[in-house]
Amino acid sequence: MNPWDLFPLDVYGLKLAVQLAGMTEEEADAAIDRLLDPMVDEMVAKGLGREQANRWAEEIAAHAGVMQSDIPILGQRMVSAERH
Repeated sequence: MNPWDLFPLDVYGLKLAVQLAGMTEEEADAAIDRLLDPMVDEMVAKGLGREQANRWAEEIAAHAGVMQSDIPILGQRMVSAERH
């Protein structure tokens, strides 16, 4: 099983980048775990080793960060004070 077939980098990187848009750093860190953990579990259930699944999830998270820097509106972070 190839993780890139189940969770293509561009597709899931963009989904993650959009979901993280406007979050504070702390919110984004928690959301990344919440959003990627089910992907890791699904990859493992389909026969991929947990270490390799975790590496692919990290690639998706890193790609989301690159996409946020390439698409300015996605890369805007809010500090807690700006939200209140």
